[in-house]
Amino acid sequence: PLALFFYVLFLLIFGRFASAAFAGLVFGYVCYDTLHYAIHHFPMKHGAWLWLKQYHLRHHYRDANTGFGISSPLWDYVFRTTRR
Repeated sequence: PLALFFYVLFLLIFGRFASAAFAGLVFGYVCYDTLHYAIHHFPMKHGAWLWLKQYHLRHHYRDANTGFGISSPLWDYVFRTTRR
């Protein structure tokens, strides 16, 4: 039902390009959800992957009101939800 809602919304906004825009939305969501799953379930032991995992897990286990970023902290800076 939620996908149908967004598809209809995209039809109203994008017209004949709605299918392409909706496919982009779905692809982006699948990438996001896959990364979120990987952060929780795969051993990320080095570099940026480790930093990203630690960043996200602090959101779950230290402060649920900050650190919402999954693939990047960008939106935490935009919405001022970074940690101090």
